Amino acid sequence: MTLPILARMVEFYRRNPLSLRLVAAILAVSTLFATLAVGVQLYTDYRRDITSLGLRLSDAERTFVPGLVDSLWLMDEQRIRLGLDSIVTLPYVSYATLRTAEGRLYTSGRATNRGHESSHLYVLRHQDDKQQQWVLGELTLLVDKEEIFASLWQKLWVVLASQAAKTMGVTLVILLLLHFSLSRHLAALADVAERLNLNRLTQLVRLDRRRGHRPDELDRLADAMNGMQQRLQREVAELERVHALNRRLSAAVAASPAAMIIMNEQGSAEYVNPALCRLLELPEARCLELDWPTLLENRLSQGMLSSRPSGWLLDKVRQESWQGELLWRTESGRPRWLLAHLSLCRATPDEAGHVLLVMEDITGLKEFEHQLSYQRRYDHLTNLPNRVMAMERLEQMLLQSVQEGGHLAVMVIAVPAYKEVTESLGIAYGDALLQECTQSLNAALGEACFRARTGDDEFLCALRFGQSAEPVEACLQQIKKALSRSVRLDNLPVTPGVAVGVAVYPNDGNQPERLYSRALSAQQRARSQKEPVQFFEPEMQAASYRSLHIATALKHAVEAGELRLFYQPIVDPRTGDYEGVEALVRWQNAELGWVSPLDFIDIAENTGEIVAIGQYILREACRQARQWQLQGRNIRVSVNVSPVQFGEPDFVASVANCLKETGLDADCLKLEITERLLFASSEAAQQKCRQLADMGIRLAMDDFGTGYSSLSYLRDLPFDIVKIDQSFVRHMTRNSRDKALVRGIIDLAHQLGMSVVAEGVEDHVQLELLTRFGCDLMQGYYFSKPVPPEQLFSKEESSSCSD
Repeated sequence: MTLPILARMVEFYRRNPLSLRLVAAILAVSTLFATLAVGVQLYTDYRRDITSLGLRLSDAERTFVPGLVDSLWLMDEQRIRLGLDSIVTLPYVSYATLRTAEGRLYTSGRATNRGHESSHLYVLRHQDDKQQQWVLGELTLLVDKEEIFASLWQKLWVVLASQAAKTMGVTLVILLLLHFSLSRHLAALADVAERLNLNRLTQLVRLDRRRGHRPDELDRLADAMNGMQQRLQREVAELERVHALNRRLSAAVAASPAAMIIMNEQGSAEYVNPALCRLLELPEARCLELDWPTLLENRLSQGMLSSRPSGWLLDKVRQESWQGELLWRTESGRPRWLLAHLSLCRATPDEAGHVLLVMEDITGLKEFEHQLSYQRRYDHLTNLPNRVMAMERLEQMLLQSVQEGGHLAVMVIAVPAYKEVTESLGIAYGDALLQECTQSLNAALGEACFRARTGDDEFLCALRFGQSAEPVEACLQQIKKALSRSVRLDNLPVTPGVAVGVAVYPNDGNQPERLYSRALSAQQRARSQKEPVQFFEPEMQAASYRSLHIATALKHAVEAGELRLFYQPIVDPRTGDYEGVEALVRWQNAELGWVSPLDFIDIAENTGEIVAIGQYILREACRQARQWQLQGRNIRVSVNVSPVQFGEPDFVASVANCLKETGLDADCLKLEITERLLFASSEAAQQKCRQLADMGIRLAMDDFGTGYSSLSYLRDLPFDIVKIDQSFVRHMTRNSRDKALVRGIIDLAHQLGMSVVAEGVEDHVQLELLTRFGCDLMQGYYFSKPVPPEQLFSKEESSSCSD
């Protein structure tokens, strides 16, 4: 009967190896813990017996040792032997010996020599009446522990037997539980997994057990297998979708407008799409036959690549993608610039992969780049080379002059009328003027003279010549003649004018930038002195440095308190009283000294510092006028307004703030506006003029007659005063035309209900003539030069704020 049971157990373990391993593990762990428990229990019992033995020996020492001491002191042998026999009767004591101090030996009992004996020695002492200690002998007891160890072995076998029985029983129970609760379900799951395939993904795993409220590991495993089947279903669906997508992608590549070629890793074409055939104007079969890597290497736009070994392109693509441009001529002969992009595509790192070539037609982009390059080097308005190309060409011409031992003249030409036309009529008219000047220069100068536009109103001409300067002189004459002819802009005759600065290699420099800079310095001198031509002289460089110094120092002039206002009286010639004063700015710098307004006003307008300076002048003039009012002198103050300052969006608001901060009445402030300012942005300028007039501020048209006058502004805008420019006043006693113009301006202003102020009155003849013409007010050195405010009323002690 035992053999069939063992056979069934072997068969069970063969079919359930996991159960066998679990039983072995349980037995091993149980045995380990049982052994530890037995060891702890036996050790505890052993320590308890040893402790009991020690207590008994202590009791024997207290009971029998005093009697033996007394017997030895009395030398009573019978009591000594009786005492030893009594000690031997104690548990575990098998043998006792007593050796006296005289060497006599008494024994009792018998030694067993079984290996579990231990000896205990006691020294016998006696204390006499005099408290003196006497050693009488030594007592040795032999203790036998055999019974203790025998008891321990008996307990060991009993505990081991009971633990083994308990362990086997628990193991069998656990094995049965594992079989019914785990192993059979795992076997069922294994059977399902073995039968799993893509055609049976809908069959769910169901275990023959009741599912609890909280799923256990088997439930989770079954759910995981069901989830795996569902994921496989989704992945199969995704694979089908990917296959469908690949088919659509193949169709898209075939229909794509981008030219594509798919090659194997060796460079042989395996597929070309129709766009490539259309781009290259070749049939598909011909495109598949071409050796594309070699073809690309031969047709690349970079000529330096021809020195590379054959096959370098594929070697490079195997490491990283590559991109390059090539020029292709189609079967019809049309050139096409193509941008080729080569990349190696691999589905997996171990796959050989394939090479993808995508080509894009960039012919239009190349043409656009060429156009941009042209625009970068040429001026779009005049089609002349710009400053970038001018410097390159100057360097070439300079190199030729050095090699041939010749000279090079660099001429910087300014058109003085450009700024005035732009400010008066607008940028479009300024551009039209420059185009007219360009045509005139092109017609007047030959091919030998290089021409470029290097600034807003600036042209550059360069001419190589030998030892004779006659070609340069002839060129300058042609330039003056070409720019001295009038052109019509908006039915107005305008003479461009000319200011030419000339620098010559090798006298004035041997570098393009230096020659250009010195020619520019000479041109600025020609412009300031109103001369048509000026050759470079060394002191001009110092003037340029001074202008730069002025521009730098001017940025801090207001903050440093270096600006002061001087005032020039505006006089009523009939009474000699001061009708008002004009505020004029003066600048004293610690390094530059007193700087004339003629030197720094233009620089301030070009750098934009005129806005801050204008704000300072306006605020200081209003403050001074208000101070005079508090002193009992009601007098108007006139302030010149720069076109740059007037063009600020918040100009009207800034004037209102100045009046509010200083407390000055608007009627005592007069703003002088040049007529050319109105043409720069006529609508906005006119709107600002009306806003200022609505505030009660008086407006004066300054320098009347020097610009492109339009009588409609006198008619439509709220001007109160017209100021005749001093250039007319200065020459009217000698020039009948200026005299007639002055009289006509006065009559015209009076007809329009305006007052007239004549500037620059310097002698009595001018005074009498202006008085006879009916001029209302005058100012000039004849009455007073500009003076500080504290000197203004040294001769005139009364004035009135009258009309």
